[in-house]
Order: sequence, then structure tokens, then C-alpha cells
Amino acid sequence: MESHPYPDARQGIFELHARPRLASIRHVRGGRDRTSDSPDFRQSPAFLVFVISGRGKAVVNEKTYALSEDQVLLIPAKATKSFTTDPAAPLEFWQIGIADLAIKGLPKGTFQQPGEDSLLSARETRRILLSYVRILYEFQKRSDGAHMCEAIGDLVASLVTFLRHELEERASHAPEMQDYHLGVRAKEYIDAHFREDISLKTIAKALNVNVYYLSHTFKTLVGHSPIQYMIHRRMTEAQNLLLTTDATITEIAIRCGYNNTNYFQVAFNRLVGMPPGKYRKTWK
Repeated sequence: MESHPYPDARQGIFELHARPRLASIRHVRGGRDRTSDSPDFRQSPAFLVFVISGRGKAVVNEKTYALSEDQVLLIPAKATKSFTTDPAAPLEFWQIGIADLAIKGLPKGTFQQPGEDSLLSARETRRILLSYVRILYEFQKRSDGAHMCEAIGDLVASLVTFLRHELEERASHAPEMQDYHLGVRAKEYIDAHFREDISLKTIAKALNVNVYYLSHTFKTLVGHSPIQYMIHRRMTEAQNLLLTTDATITEIAIRCGYNNTNYFQVAFNRLVGMPPGKYRKTWK
């Protein structure tokens, strides 16, 4: 990513004589919004939705997207859309309408190639996006002169250029990012289910991936196979229970996912260097 937060909007990503315009900008918080629309707006714009906090859903052309903090949803022009919010965690988001969007090599009114993700994580670019939307909102309230309108146009073009840069960067790293997210999902699954009777096949089925691909990817990213990682999580939990509870060795074995106490003790001794009973007597 470039160190400067605002890319040069004159780098030629737009069609000849095409210039995106700000059609509207809305700050929606808990069902209420402040709206600023361009007075000469005449066409259905494309939209950028930047979620600040909360949870909810968006339905775009009958496709549902789960929304949460630090996500960006890109909506093409003329799309039907609706939003619902979780009452327990109301959505707060900015919605920016962009008219006359014509990027070279893309269908008019769209931000991305067909097949590219419409829902993106903005965790690493939150600060930059917040700067864009806040400045745009303030500029739009003062758009009563030619110079201010030109500044708004430049900022909108810069924002779209920044988004295209992000999309292209993600596409170039798609395979490694896919592996990374699989590793994270597998780790989260094991963390949540290591107390249960699970196997490599169980994990692969839950994540809908090939067993061998999962094992290879996980070991590359974490340094252990999924089963080795699960055993480490179980033994860490067993050590904690041995020192903080009066539960029997059998009870602890069951609580850590082992139906066979002897197998649990062998695994504990192999990893920790002493049997569970001796570990408790030594350290409690």
C-alpha cells in the first residue's frame, strides 16, 4: 500500500472524459441517518457502504451479505438494496453514492470485475476510509462554489482509485490469503471444539475442505498439524484444570476430550514430561 493515503486520481483508471461524481453521502447510525445529496443528481449511482460498528444484513439484487465492523460493501449502479440491523448491536455505517462511474475495463457503474468479492475487510484501511468519508461529508455541506465542487470530484476519484488499488492488491495475493484464512478458520474451530471427540476429518468436513489440503496448509501457517495443535490445546487445558480444580484425572481427561484415561495420561506425559498426578503434586 502507498504511504500517502490519497492516491493520485489522474492515473488513468477512468474511461476517457469520464469523471465520477458524488451523488449522496449518508451517515446511518441506529436506524437514523444524515443525508447529503447532490441537487443535480439524475441517475441511479453505485454505492460504497463502509460499516463502522454493529451487525446486520444487506440484500443486494437478492443476494444477502452479513455486515459487521470494518467491512466495505460495493454495490453496482441500478442494484436493488435493503438493510436490516441487529437490535442488540445496531449498525453504524457510511453510504456513499457515486454517479457516472466508468472504470476502464469494467462494466459501467461497477467498482470491480465480475467474480471479485463485493464485501471486503477494511480493518487495515479503516483510518484512511474514515478520512475520506468525513472530508467528503464536510465538503459536500459546503459545495456552493466551483472550486469546492472540483475538490469533491477529485476526492471521489481518489477514493475510487484507492479502492481499485486495494482490489487489485487482494487479487494478486488471493491464493496466499485463501490459505491464511483457512488456517485462521481451522484454528478457531479447534479452539472452540478441542474438548469434543473430533478428528482431522471432522475439522475438514466442518470447513468444507480437503483433508490433505487442510493438513498441509495448517502446518505451513501454524507450524503444527491440526491434530498436534489440538493436543497442545487439550494439554494446556488439562494443566489448568489440574492446578485450579480438585477434579479427578478421569474427570479432567473427559473434560479435555479423552474417553480413555490411560491414553490421556500417556499423551500428557509425552508432551509435559511427567504424568498428570505428579504434575499436580509438583506445582499445586
